[in-house]
Amino acid sequence: MSKAETKKAPGTFARGLSWALAMVTSLLLTAALAGCVLLYAIHSGSLHEKIASDETLLRMETEWAGGKIRELAEEYGFDPSRTLPVLDREMLIRRNLAGITWVAETVTTGKPKLGPRVDDGEIEEMLSGLLRFPNIKDADEAAQAYGDAVAGITGIIGRATFFFRNDLTDLGLAKAREYADVHGFLNLLLKLPVILGVLAVVLAGLMVLLIASRPKEALKYVGSALGGTGLQAAVCLALLRWLDLPGIVAEGNVRLAEMLRAAGNHLLLPVILGIAALLILWILCLTIYTRRARRAAKEATAKA
Repeated sequence: MSKAETKKAPGTFARGLSWALAMVTSLLLTAALAGCVLLYAIHSGSLHEKIASDETLLRMETEWAGGKIRELAEEYGFDPSRTLPVLDREMLIRRNLAGITWVAETVTTGKPKLGPRVDDGEIEEMLSGLLRFPNIKDADEAAQAYGDAVAGITGIIGRATFFFRNDLTDLGLAKAREYADVHGFLNLLLKLPVILGVLAVVLAGLMVLLIASRPKEALKYVGSALGGTGLQAAVCLALLRWLDLPGIVAEGNVRLAEMLRAAGNHLLLPVILGIAALLILWILCLTIYTRRARRAAKEATAKA
């Protein structure tokens, strides 16, 4: 290597600082990637629709609601087999979607909502042609039983499809808002992926400036940051799958666990593709750098 080339070579301090920046950049990018997945889960309408129409979730809801309706039928004396068609698949999907939308809006605003936007009238309309009380002869008594049964079935379907909300959620959020700026905190949290991404780009720019005399060598550090991000994301994904959060939640609510499992399954492919893209970029950067280093070594040997 010539003296001119030696002068251009980055010093030990510049290289060491570049490695440190690469490590910090990879951490920032990993956190930003996790935040992006969370934002996608909150705002993606297509993902919400896939979760709401998950066949296993619909089957669980139908079975749970069917069991509760049979219990109600024993109390009020109507034929449950006539009323079970009220558990219409499309209606359940609409209600699942309304529940997921409620969660997303609550997270983004920090304000407890009254409940999902659903039309309970459609349930009563369907029941009007299905619900009968053959053992009750008195008209007033039959009308009272009808109203109570309709209200009971509507409540059952509401609990079947909107099983993750209760008054504690609303009270907790309302109480938290008395002591802290929940909306401001959530706004910051939702902007965090962008902030972290910008910081990562700034640090990557610093790495390039530190190795400005050899632009292609900067690929080694930038590529390592991307590769580190991909590896860390892969480890985090493996840990999450190993922890099996849906399995833990299933002890308290199997339907909520199934909803989490459906969300995880639908998010898995985009996350894996993102990790693969980062690792491919890492390999590409190192390949370009390695070829450049070999070529420089051959030129130095030829000059010697």
